[in-house]
Amino acid sequence: MKSDGTPRLKVIDTHTGGEPTRVVVDGLPDALTRPLEESSLEASSLEKSAGGKSAMGDIPAAGTLDRRRQQIQRDFDWIRRGLIWEPRGYEAMVGAIVLQTELDDVDFEVVFFNNDGYLGMCGHGLIGVFEALRFSRDLKSGHYRVQTPVGVVEVDFDDPLRQTTFQNVESYRYRTNVSVDLPAGVTPPSSEAALPSSPVCGDIAYGGNWFFLVPVTGLERNALDAWVRYARDIRMALDREAIRGADNAVIDHVELYENLPAGEWMNQYEPPPRGGARTLVLCPGGHYDRSPCGTGTSAKLGCLAAAGKLEPDELWIQESILGSRFEARYRRGDSDAGAVIPSVTGRAAVMAITECVFDERDPLRFGFRSSHFPSSNLHSGDFHSGDFPAATSAGDANSYEVQ
Repeated sequence: MKSDGTPRLKVIDTHTGGEPTRVVVDGLPDALTRPLEESSLEASSLEKSAGGKSAMGDIPAAGTLDRRRQQIQRDFDWIRRGLIWEPRGYEAMVGAIVLQTELDDVDFEVVFFNNDGYLGMCGHGLIGVFEALRFSRDLKSGHYRVQTPVGVVEVDFDDPLRQTTFQNVESYRYRTNVSVDLPAGVTPPSSEAALPSSPVCGDIAYGGNWFFLVPVTGLERNALDAWVRYARDIRMALDREAIRGADNAVIDHVELYENLPAGEWMNQYEPPPRGGARTLVLCPGGHYDRSPCGTGTSAKLGCLAAAGKLEPDELWIQESILGSRFEARYRRGDSDAGAVIPSVTGRAAVMAITECVFDERDPLRFGFRSSHFPSSNLHSGDFHSGDFPAATSAGDANSYEVQ
């Protein structure tokens, strides 16, 4: 916060295979830099909710990550909205807050968020975080343990190669050949598609987020908009039929995939991969993932292992519809005979260092959404009065919400 009281957040923007991650590196509210027991609910004033800066290179302190995420969602969601929603962000932007940990066996903790709310895990985002920390805090090559809301993720970072490999939480196929009915007339964009308009069959799998994986043909970038619409139709059908993951978890990602044909591309790798797939992943907010999607890759490995189509330590290539790739392998899980521990490798690049200014005279400083798909975790009625300067009421800010 500057002397004039204007909140400012310094962020580093990265992209992983085309998908952006906005990492907060300075300027977090005081309440997020202190242990939870000290911060309590004092964050309702502007001084606390847009407060003092930590020194560049310091990582804010945190207690239990789930409690911290609840605190951020409850009292500081203006950070997510202001950084991710328009006019500063856009639908594909993902954000990350890096926190110190009180756990002895963890190096740091990360909270991920997007245009729709808060994420359990984000593979491309984690790769982006490590590149941002290398750039801003001179992070060295080594092995790290990172606490995410869904569990500890092991990370090997290679500075010279600018390469990050993460071992994700246990991933698995939950159900296979699940049928979902689409409205009449809804068909895949490809004229050669093997799938009928209704029903569509796919697998439900977990990879740190919940996915519905559907095989398709003709998954090409020149029909991108049509494929996104098709994935949205599937997502809405899953909601309509109340098809869920374990413990009634909402399946908020749809993964369309087409196996890559064997060819010369395999010779780029040593040893050559067992196979690969081009994918389009629909994210919770209704946009497509520009990267191959780290948690989606993990879910795919769980399905391949369950079907006996990929053995432990065999290389699998996951390709985005843009052509960017992740390299992936797995080992058997520790707690469940059917689960796997995915290992996903990718690279990120730094794009920008930005200081975001939240001027109280700007009625759109905390962002706006032009649409919600299919429903938002947080909507225009969810603003809290403590999120705004005293001179501006939540109602005034809501009046600028574009529905």
